[in-house]
Amino acid sequence: MQCCRSKRGRTELFRDRGSIFQSLDKIKSIEFSEARSRIRSKYPDRFKDTCLSALSLYDGTLYSSELKKEITNNLDDKFDLLIMSGGYGLVRPDEIIEDYDINISKTSYYWKRYLPIILNSYLKSKGINEIDGVFSQSAAYMNIARDIQSFLKANSSVQFRIFYLDFHGGGAQRIVPDLQSELLLKLFRGKTPHSIKDVPVRIET
Repeated sequence: MQCCRSKRGRTELFRDRGSIFQSLDKIKSIEFSEARSRIRSKYPDRFKDTCLSALSLYDGTLYSSELKKEITNNLDDKFDLLIMSGGYGLVRPDEIIEDYDINISKTSYYWKRYLPIILNSYLKSKGINEIDGVFSQSAAYMNIARDIQSFLKANSSVQFRIFYLDFHGGGAQRIVPDLQSELLLKLFRGKTPHSIKDVPVRIET
């Protein structure tokens, strides 16, 4: 799933912390750590002192209280989850990050280079062969997701389904995140809906 611009959460949701680095080999860990450091060096004034787990920090419409509860209660037991982030590339929901203000459109060129390789390494470590992603149709997240999908097709046996809401009309920035939240809840619960509130769900494989 994707991150969100609003990061006003101040209550920590996790007792125990995780990190994507725990599931990367040594070489990939070093490469990814250096990649994150380069982004931070390029945009030093866009990072703030507040540190919380990613899921605790994000509080936009996409990150509804019901969705946060579902993730907090079931992460690792029923499903694995990574969040695509403009500032951090990929993060686990329970991974401690700094508050930041970096639109992924500014860093997509960079993450397109690293995220396919990093995600492939993560999935191999976890023994995961099927993944789903929910992204905004026209956002930079989708372009990165499609690059990842192409890479996985060529370099692994992982099946990656990309979901998006085929929404047309006004108020997309307010309406679509709410629909994405409902879509994610259904996917977490083992359902594959054809629509959410009469808005078609499209799948790219």
